[in-house]
Amino acid sequence: MNPYSENNYSLWLKSFGDSDGRLELAAQYFGVHVVKQEKQKLYESKKTSLKFSTPEECKESLSVLENYVKEIGYQNFSNEKSEIIALTEKLENERKQIQYDSKRKTLDFTTANGCRQSLSVLESFALSINFTNYDKDKAHIIELADKLERQEKQSLFQQKKSSLDFSNNEVLEKNWPILEEYAISIGYQLASDEKLKMIPEMENKEKASRTVNGVLYGTVEMAREAAKVAQEAERIAREAAKAEQQRLDEIQTRTVNGKVFDTVEKAEKEKSRKKVGIILAIGFLIFPPLSFMTFMKGYSFKARIYPICILLFFLLIFVAAIFSDKDKKDKPVLTPSVVNVPPQQENKIDGGTKKNDITGTWKGNLEGEGQMDIKSSSTGFDVSLNVSAASAGGMACTGTIDGAGTLSGNTLTLVKKEEGSQTCTITIKFSDNTASVSEDNCSFFHGAACGFSGTLKKE
Repeated sequence: MNPYSENNYSLWLKSFGDSDGRLELAAQYFGVHVVKQEKQKLYESKKTSLKFSTPEECKESLSVLENYVKEIGYQNFSNEKSEIIALTEKLENERKQIQYDSKRKTLDFTTANGCRQSLSVLESFALSINFTNYDKDKAHIIELADKLERQEKQSLFQQKKSSLDFSNNEVLEKNWPILEEYAISIGYQLASDEKLKMIPEMENKEKASRTVNGVLYGTVEMAREAAKVAQEAERIAREAAKAEQQRLDEIQTRTVNGKVFDTVEKAEKEKSRKKVGIILAIGFLIFPPLSFMTFMKGYSFKARIYPICILLFFLLIFVAAIFSDKDKKDKPVLTPSVVNVPPQQENKIDGGTKKNDITGTWKGNLEGEGQMDIKSSSTGFDVSLNVSAASAGGMACTGTIDGAGTLSGNTLTLVKKEEGSQTCTITIKFSDNTASVSEDNCSFFHGAACGFSGTLKKE
């Protein structure tokens, strides 16, 4: 074997070790320094193959490394050993801390007595697992127990204080010894100025007993009487608001498609009526006999007018065609395409009512008995609208509004605003001799039990 070959020393160390250190001495004798480096590499490789995640693995790995360094003659293991021992202790302390924290979570620390009982349990548990960090937590628990005890005594003292009367100097002198005796019995330390502090509180309570809605009265009796009056006023206001809401709800139940009916029964009947839709109207044009469908139950008279007119129109065309054939066979048959509908007269508004016809007096049912007077003017029309109705308690509810109206199509609009009120809009829609009236933000011009919405007919 060549004593100067580094490979020979490395192979020998891996195969047979160097427990007595002679291999390293022999290599140094021949000027070869590879053995010490190889021992370091072998140690690092062995250490990497072991586990150090738990205290048990650390202890087992430490034992394996101690035997291995003896086998290969590794001399620098003392520092490594200290690090492994420190890691083992750290992992053990972490495990004990987890066990201690888990035990602590099961105990009660919400009261002073609970803290002291839990402290005894934790102390025994810490000793059983040899947990060395218990002293810090013990001091914290003792401090918490003292704090909770002070708070409990403070709470008991305040409860006792609240149960006694300190509304004036006489009862203060009478009940103060009772409070002092109670504080001593529970171990509560009274402040030196505790009694003096109660004098402003007493004065504040006395003022509070004489104060109603921010007003300070001369005596408690006057304050109580004022409170009764305020409560009665609040009750009346609530009842008035409730009555108004019921009135509005009742009107809502009588309203169908913007029209207010006299009774709920009429409104329900209107809701139940069937409508003639666009598709059905087109069907009447394509096949006129479909018009007979509107004679079924549920269709209103207005819903039947359109299909009946279509049916009569085609019937007249048919009859005219028959008579035309009998008189002159060369005359063309009258068809819908050659029928000329006369243009609408300029002196009429939508609905067939003449412009001049809207002037005059209109009467009917609004939210009460209503009357409307319309006069022509240079700028349009002068409108005067009045309503009256009996309210609860025999009092009469009235309303009046007048002003210039603007006509657009079949709709007459009156807009008026008084100082300090919202803009009131009265909308009047005409159809033949009927006028439908509706209002928006006009409560300023009438009482709560009446209104301008409803239907009027011309006199």
